[in-house]
Amino acid sequence: MDEREAAVIQLAQALRIDQVLIDERKGRKIARDIYGLRTLGTVRVLLEAKQSGLIDAICQPLQSMREHGYRIHEDIVQAALQQAGEVF
Repeated sequence: MDEREAAVIQLAQALRIDQVLIDERKGRKIARDIYGLRTLGTVRVLLEAKQSGLIDAICQPLQSMREHGYRIHEDIVQAALQQAGEVF
């Protein structure tokens, strides 16, 4: 876990927040297993935004994130696109 995930966990504890946004697998596991936090990832946030009508599609944001160096496994992208009804 790097210092960013550690800072998120520390801030959540200080503010007594029980849910955090962490994408890295190791950070999510530590947040859940050691600190009892509920974790959420960026892909889930995009899916919920689409389901709520805040955005029309998740394909473009995911593509843009990947083009700018954000690493998301292809299996996760495909599963998210399928769940969003954007698989053609």
